[in-house]
Amino acid sequence: MVTYPQLRESADRIAGFLRYKGVHTGDVAAIVMPRSIDYSVRDSGAKLIIDEELFHKAISFDAVPQNEPVSEQTPAIVFYTSGSTGRPKGVLHDQESIGECIERLLELTQLKNTDVIGAVAPFEFAAHMNDTVRAMCSRASCIVIPRDIVMDPNEMAEYIERYRITHIYLPPKIAKLFHKKGNSLKHIYTGCEPVRQIAPDGYRLFNMYAMSEMNVVTAFEIDKAYDNTPFRQARALYDTGAYGKNGRTSAQLKR
Repeated sequence: MVTYPQLRESADRIAGFLRYKGVHTGDVAAIVMPRSIDYSVRDSGAKLIIDEELFHKAISFDAVPQNEPVSEQTPAIVFYTSGSTGRPKGVLHDQESIGECIERLLELTQLKNTDVIGAVAPFEFAAHMNDTVRAMCSRASCIVIPRDIVMDPNEMAEYIERYRITHIYLPPKIAKLFHKKGNSLKHIYTGCEPVRQIAPDGYRLFNMYAMSEMNVVTAFEIDKAYDNTPFRQARALYDTGAYGKNGRTSAQLKR
């Protein structure tokens, strides 16, 4: 378990280590952890690659980072789309984009400091950032669920109830096979691929759209199983988007 003060201390150590390595505000650092994609490292023009070995060095680095000016337009994170229409595109979100997205998600999910988020998505997915940052902004707890548990819907249901998880993201393929146990789970959101024949089972179920490209632009609350979940009735959460006011594609990352 990691407390918020411990998390802040680790973040400060990593920030100090990045400064030591010459990474500054506006630079791209590629995070290569298990299941990451090498293509994104080359495409983004990353100044530094953070793998597991470098991460352990950074987390024990003993130096206070020098603060650099940060504004709403300061780059925050690069997400890569799935590449279903061609080669994956990197989408650069700034501080304002991330902040507005999290604010909308908190309004939608009504997260409290007594809630527990189950983090399922891989590190490089927008859903992972939405889960971890949303937890920090609401002082909720966040549990990173082991991959082998995620791939077994029955074990997942038992794990969720054992750790009293209240909010979780599940990919459609897993959500379709999932059956809740107990009464802790209150909210599931899904997305990133077509959502078909999935219905809520004692929890609120949302289909999120454009999590990578626009960092969640709409949310449709699923009330029954659909052959193809509609978006016409979806609630707009975010109306600027990464291709509008707040973001740049990977072709612009090096400019």
